[in-house]
Amino acid sequence: MALKGLGLKGRVLLSSYTCIKVPEAILSAGCEPVFADLESDGASFDPAVLADFDEGELCAIIVTHLWGFSVDVGKILQEARRIGAIVIEDCALSLGSSMGDRMVGMSGSLAVFSFGRGKTLNLGGGGALVVNDPSLADTLMDYFGPERNREVATLKEKVKTVLLAREMWAAYFPWLSYLKYLRQGSWLWERGITSPQAMNCSSGPGASVFLDLLASVDAGSILEHKRKISELYRFGIAERPGVRSFIRSEDAVCICPAYPLIVQGRGEFFRYLRQRGVDCGLSFSYSAGKVCSGEMYPEAERIAESIVTLPVHENVTEEKALKIIGLVNGWGPRATRAGMDEKW
Repeated sequence: MALKGLGLKGRVLLSSYTCIKVPEAILSAGCEPVFADLESDGASFDPAVLADFDEGELCAIIVTHLWGFSVDVGKILQEARRIGAIVIEDCALSLGSSMGDRMVGMSGSLAVFSFGRGKTLNLGGGGALVVNDPSLADTLMDYFGPERNREVATLKEKVKTVLLAREMWAAYFPWLSYLKYLRQGSWLWERGITSPQAMNCSSGPGASVFLDLLASVDAGSILEHKRKISELYRFGIAERPGVRSFIRSEDAVCICPAYPLIVQGRGEFFRYLRQRGVDCGLSFSYSAGKVCSGEMYPEAERIAESIVTLPVHENVTEEKALKIIGLVNGWGPRATRAGMDEKW
């Protein structure tokens, strides 16, 4: 929608390891996705690839902050100015994360946040477009207009949104867990996640009410819980041959929707945790670049075949997280065959 709103046409550079919806959106806007492979052991493409593009060869560059990891946007911005491309930060999986004193979404020309299922702050659907470049704000506001900026949802859609929102579920009594979200949450606004130019670029039945839900949930406690659990995993899991964290920077504050590990022999590791009651996941098990273009992106494909995510949702207490860490650190050929009755 940002590309459409600005009337951009041309090529858009993005990481080959990303959600398939990102290149689909680029194509929907009438632009051409251009994929770059991940850096070796990195979480995004190498900014050095931008040296291959001359002025005017790209209309936009999408920087994806995956799994709560904050990409350093500084070098990308320098090259983007030379090329004449805007920088769009994809913050769908990194709400609240930061690198140094800069939170994700505050460096690029635009930033896109998501509040759908599986995201850091799950409201059942919807999203937000944050405009950091004042020169783009008026154009986008004219495109979206008041009627696009906020839609009216039916009662049925509102009920569906609440039922979809995982943050509002409790283990046995989901209606009881909803009560604590009646408090007004101001965490996002106090920390500059939004701006006067922030707009609701929502889609889907739940998206049109996400601002109402955002105002009613205690976003601060949700994100703080996920930060604590993410940090426990990050500093508690011992890196060794065959197992490492996807997040390796010590300078970043990472708030993950699910904590990512890179594991050789992923299938065996996944079964090992599942058999012990850990609701781990296998997300983004593909290279979007390969799916869309048919070309090979070796590093993206290696990561896609190795990613395993650990739970960080509100039912994961610190005690449970420490037990999961113990299971991960104890994993090995013998561990997969022993202790099958052990539960976290």
